[in-house]
Amino acid sequence: MGPQLDAVVIGTGFGGAVAACRLVQAGFHICVLERGRRYEKDDFPRVTPPGPGEVPDLSRLLWTAGNGLWELRDLNGIEVGQAAGYGGGSLIYANVHLRAPKHVFESGWPEGCSRDRLERYYDLAAYMLQVASIEAQEFRRGGAPKTAIMQAVAKRLGREGEFFHPPLAVHFKKPREAQEPDGGPRRRTQEGCQGCGNCDIGCEFRAKNTLDLNYLAIAEDAWDDQTRRRGPTPTSAR
Repeated sequence: MGPQLDAVVIGTGFGGAVAACRLVQAGFHICVLERGRRYEKDDFPRVTPPGPGEVPDLSRLLWTAGNGLWELRDLNGIEVGQAAGYGGGSLIYANVHLRAPKHVFESGWPEGCSRDRLERYYDLAAYMLQVASIEAQEFRRGGAPKTAIMQAVAKRLGREGEFFHPPLAVHFKKPREAQEPDGGPRRRTQEGCQGCGNCDIGCEFRAKNTLDLNYLAIAEDAWDDQTRRRGPTPTSAR
């Protein structure tokens, strides 16, 4: 018989990844279940335009076509796109980390739940995901064309004063150069953002701070440390 589990974590999105990380750090013996595959650098699906009369191969793109990255669901008239992969929604979301204004918590929330009370957790999430805004040099080197277009549109609409660079969970340092783990939240090798704008279909440069590079990576490393200290797992006699 195998070792006794303290908890089973289902899914590796934001909820599951954080739970797995903190449980392992606390010394618990857990099992993590994820239906999707692990996506490595340069491994995200891309659809090649088909030739005349051909049908595009969607087997690695859609979950329903071949257990691919994206699953599209109709929830009573609301169309939802979600990810199936190690890291969950962090693989395909837009990396934006905005903090809810204080007035949002004035009604509809449990008593005692306020922006002030949540502030330290916002700070912790921002630290773990290494949140930062696009830096000025990104524009000087032409590395953020879509952001520049958005700013130009805001100006034409007379709303330039409302334009801002939101905090993003993106590694902006040294594009095209491999950055080794830093011993902090970043536990896997990454490259700096190249401004391609492929955040929502999977970052092929690992510049996006997805959960498999921080929370889940920390859980894996902590589990390895525990396993080494614990020694070989005893097996039942046959």
